[in-house]
Amino acid sequence: MMLKRQFEKIKDRLVYCGFLVKDIKEIQYGFQMRVAYGEEEGVIRVFESKKYGVKLDTSLIRGYDLAKRVDICLGNNKTESDLTKLEEEGQFDFYVGSDESGKGDYFGPLVIAGTMVSNENLNRLESLGIKDSKLLKEDRIFYLESEILRLRIPYKR
Repeated sequence: MMLKRQFEKIKDRLVYCGFLVKDIKEIQYGFQMRVAYGEEEGVIRVFESKKYGVKLDTSLIRGYDLAKRVDICLGNNKTESDLTKLEEEGQFDFYVGSDESGKGDYFGPLVIAGTMVSNENLNRLESLGIKDSKLLKEDRIFYLESEILRLRIPYKR
């Protein structure tokens, strides 16, 4: 499950950076995709091993420019395993997120909110069952608001 999640993150990041991603297929111990940017094209593999965790393999990209673009897009980070391990072990000092709501005349003004939460407070919030608001009913959202305030987690408006 972790492998699939990491593969999707990498694929989404490549698309966000303007790459065309195609020919996705499952391979032994992982996934493979063909990426193209302009005239250049290459193969990227994402696989999992017990020793290294989830690993990104760009060795099948032949063009220097394409390989460099992929490295820049993915933060020059050939392996996701270090990030995955930190995330699973809760070793980040803070988690940062944002969201927006509204779109112009019909839905009203665009409202953007961001938050930074310590690892300790994140655990407290997750224990309440907090998740994407699109997955929650409105009465549950209002209940969670009161519970968040009850926890007295410091915040600014």
